[in-house]
Amino acid sequence: MKKLLGIVFLGLLWCNVGITSANAEELNKNCIRKGTLEFNKTVKQRIKKNFVTVMYFGCKSYGTWGLGWGEETSKDLDRAHLMAKKSCLKEASKRNIETCHLFSINDKIVYGKDAAFVAKVEKEAKAQYITKAVTGCIEGDCYNGQGTEAFENGYKYVGEFKDGKRHGQGTATWASGQKHVGEFKDGLPNGQGTETFPNGYKYVGEFKDGKRHGKGTYTWPYWKSLLPGYKGSYKGKYDGKFSKYVGEFKNGLRHGKGTQTYPEGYKYVGEFKDDEKNGQGIETLSYGAKFIGEFKDDHRILSLEDYKKLAEENNILITGDYIYLLAAYGGAPEPDNLSHYYNFNNALGIANDVYRRGLRYVFSPKSPSTLKKLTFKKERNIRTRNEFTSKRTKNFRSFQFTAEYEDNITVEIFVEYKKKTKNFKKAEEKALYYSNMYGQMPHFLKKYNKRIFIHEYISNDDEWFHELGKWWVDDRSQEFHISKNAKCKNKKEYMERDLYLHTYKQSYSECALVMIHELAHVIEDFTSVISPSKWVKAVKLDNKKYCSRYAKKNDREDFAESLVCWIVLRHKLNKIGIMDFKKINKFMPNRIKFFDELNLNVYPM
Repeated sequence: MKKLLGIVFLGLLWCNVGITSANAEELNKNCIRKGTLEFNKTVKQRIKKNFVTVMYFGCKSYGTWGLGWGEETSKDLDRAHLMAKKSCLKEASKRNIETCHLFSINDKIVYGKDAAFVAKVEKEAKAQYITKAVTGCIEGDCYNGQGTEAFENGYKYVGEFKDGKRHGQGTATWASGQKHVGEFKDGLPNGQGTETFPNGYKYVGEFKDGKRHGKGTYTWPYWKSLLPGYKGSYKGKYDGKFSKYVGEFKNGLRHGKGTQTYPEGYKYVGEFKDDEKNGQGIETLSYGAKFIGEFKDDHRILSLEDYKKLAEENNILITGDYIYLLAAYGGAPEPDNLSHYYNFNNALGIANDVYRRGLRYVFSPKSPSTLKKLTFKKERNIRTRNEFTSKRTKNFRSFQFTAEYEDNITVEIFVEYKKKTKNFKKAEEKALYYSNMYGQMPHFLKKYNKRIFIHEYISNDDEWFHELGKWWVDDRSQEFHISKNAKCKNKKEYMERDLYLHTYKQSYSECALVMIHELAHVIEDFTSVISPSKWVKAVKLDNKKYCSRYAKKNDREDFAESLVCWIVLRHKLNKIGIMDFKKINKFMPNRIKFFDELNLNVYPM
């Protein structure tokens, strides 16, 4: 019997009126089994309230398994069927699959069923949507009195109205599962209220013009906030424990005096600004260690002497031959005994807090930048390499921008688009995101690079938090490329998906560290700044110890990763823990000395 190696494609859309679609040639048993598996594993999880979910499926008994789908919210099921099938066929054609089949509608598999069954399912789906799609004032008095108002996007308000606006006590719900119960004024939450989210987050307190403002209590599931993109139920996991902030808010953010606690014993009492610890505060860790002093951008302020003293006061054994898995990706150190490392940091009151270890928050959008102006120049087609490892080129259709910085530095930024996805506004937002980040780079790295290419990539939801993509320096010119990147996105895009603010901050820092890594390749490849002989000597003296495991790959990666470690040690010290400090100094003192002696201009750090 032949072993099935299949190619699977899925077309998925949400919609609200419908047509039936006949199945063409039959799928074999293995394909049906695979389609059913993908339906249960993926499609069922994506069924939306108040919409009809349609799945199209294509399969062939050779090649490599693959999966793709299209999504669209539509008021026309006819169009939705067409778009879903079109999306499926587009992906299928790449693998010589000619047919996509209507496989499911909502939570029912319709493949292999007769036309009468399919028609019945679609009729039920349509009736369900029409019933739920009633909008406007659907009950009571929505002008001056008690009423119920509904909107097409799923928002619903039940409560008091005045002069046609939501005013008084009421309850608002969203299609996402978010809920607000409390006082409204002029159509927005104002006064006391309770806000809950399906992921377990909850706020009880004062509101102003729809935002948290005044005194309140904010709770969220413990540890869950560390899991990027996790939106499921926390119940049955993490023991239902919650972290808590009690204090002042301003314009939706923690701002003023407050107290933040975590179930394992961590506590901070002090000042907040723009949702971060800023100002005077007292930090107590789970083992009783206490720090009293100043905080900035969510980190305590420690001097170099403080770091040295704390590092000398412990004699924990440090082994291994590298510090991080990949410094440019902003991970935590790789200790020999992870739990011992955590205990060590907490016992001495070293960690910035229990969630701020390693290089996760080195940069932020608020870090100083030398960007002066970003200007759109023109649309431009360029031939450029498709991938770092490929000799093939492609037509790079793009919007070209010029970013101007202090000290007469300029860089050209090219943002790719496809004909069907051309969107100048989004391209400009991307260019601004990267140009601001580029301005945060030290002067000696900015001055040699000439161009940045941002390849278009449409990511799916599963890639949002872990896909930094491919960054590479073109070895023929002073430029670097960013391809298949799903993580480096602006704050608005994260917030639109109801994602966590700290996840956006961490992602931003990781992207900035990768940019340092790539720019390090530029100065090594295209300038005389680096003396190869002195570098080789420093590496040899460090006796096979490295900044990261990735640095062991070859000399080029060792140089780039080592530069990242030097920058955080010398110019972002308060963003790292004592273990990082101790291991960098112990493992690579000669590389650190090598960079020190170059007297590099690191402005604006």
